[in-house]
Amino acid sequence: MQFVKRVYEPKDNGIHVSNLPAVVSADFLRSLFQEAGNVINVVLKHKPTRCFAFVDFSLPSEAQLAVQDFNYTKLNGDSIIVTRTTAEVLNAIKSGEANLYVKGLDTTVDSIQLHELFSNYGEVISVRVPILNGVPRGFAYVQYLKVEDAQRAQKELTDSTINGKEVTILKYLKREDRPMSEAMQRNLDPTFKNIFIKNLPEEINTLLKLLALFKEYGTVTSARIVPEKRIGYVLMDEHDSAVRAVVGLNGRTIYASRVSCCRSLSYQERQKFMKKASKLEPDEKKADDNQQSSSSSTDSPSTNDASILTPPAPPSPQAPQMFKNEEGAK
Repeated sequence: MQFVKRVYEPKDNGIHVSNLPAVVSADFLRSLFQEAGNVINVVLKHKPTRCFAFVDFSLPSEAQLAVQDFNYTKLNGDSIIVTRTTAEVLNAIKSGEANLYVKGLDTTVDSIQLHELFSNYGEVISVRVPILNGVPRGFAYVQYLKVEDAQRAQKELTDSTINGKEVTILKYLKREDRPMSEAMQRNLDPTFKNIFIKNLPEEINTLLKLLALFKEYGTVTSARIVPEKRIGYVLMDEHDSAVRAVVGLNGRTIYASRVSCCRSLSYQERQKFMKKASKLEPDEKKADDNQQSSSSSTDSPSTNDASILTPPAPPSPQAPQMFKNEEGAK
């Protein structure tokens, strides 16, 4: 899917470029798209979870040519997504109503192949096939211009096969609209505000960068980061904000690192957990340790695994990179 916020007004002569590598520069983009026409402006945005740009041309025809020539061009092994920035296109992307989620894909299927297939049912704005460590993850997002075209594609392609594998096609749901799994519900008590996050990417190594990651979910009361361990602790001012952060960040890929995010256990909960662990029989404990070791080797549990995350005790007040607002941590 694409992420478009009201930081850029619709323009007939512009394009939106997403799925960019973090190392890309505005000068590089200007040089790249100069082949499609006269580039008059480039706005590049680096975010913790994504990198995207807006490029303006002198003429709308040049913007259209840029989409035709550069959509799905690979940079650093990943396909960029180039779309027009007309009001119609931006509104379709923002609403998400014409966006489909396709799962069960063979790893040989790419964005171009899916774009050609789904274009049989209407105008496709973009297709994104997420990649992890250079390998497609087996699902994709197909964004149509019109809702009725997306609905027709979903209906007619149900139970179809692509490259010999049966796929499932669903209407895309935003993270906040997805039903919580039983495991996630167990992780969310009705009052918590403290959050633990681990497997932070190396790029998020300062307190300010950690705060930037959480600020879209609400006001942060206090936070700590331990860069060498790639972990952090965040206290939100409201329970609802903490829930949004856990749901929004757990299992999310940030700078190619899949983070784990859950509520931070209280001292009593940690003691209870340790007491329970100490009662395991030697064979059971060994098996459990092996299982945890196997799970932590990837360091990237899925969203549904939030309840099994057991963060260590928060660091002492002398820990590095600590932030507090005027009210302080509670």
